[in-house]
Amino acid sequence: MGEIISSKVLPNNNVLYRVLLEIDEALALKNGFRNVCLFSPELCKKEARIIERGREKSTKYFEIPFNLRFRKKKAYEKISYQKLENHSKIFYIYVINKNSPLDF
Repeated sequence: MGEIISSKVLPNNNVLYRVLLEIDEALALKNGFRNVCLFSPELCKKEARIIERGREKSTKYFEIPFNLRFRKKKAYEKISYQKLENHSKIFYIYVINKNSPLDF
């Protein structure tokens, strides 16, 4: 995980951050330095569960919290995700378009 080492509010109300990353995290960006989103695991407070099914519980599903479940006609759409790991946690980040029928 990286660390923000300084920040400065610019005259146009943007914030300029200086970020310190380990080399493997910097390489994982694959030179994608535009449209970068920052998040902190300390902000992930909503609880969910992993559901295990099948022989020897070999299939695992992320449960969608009840208040976010889509209760209308089933809609299937391709979404994208990214798996990030550090020394103690694994993060799965899913991206769904806002105008998608899956938008919660």
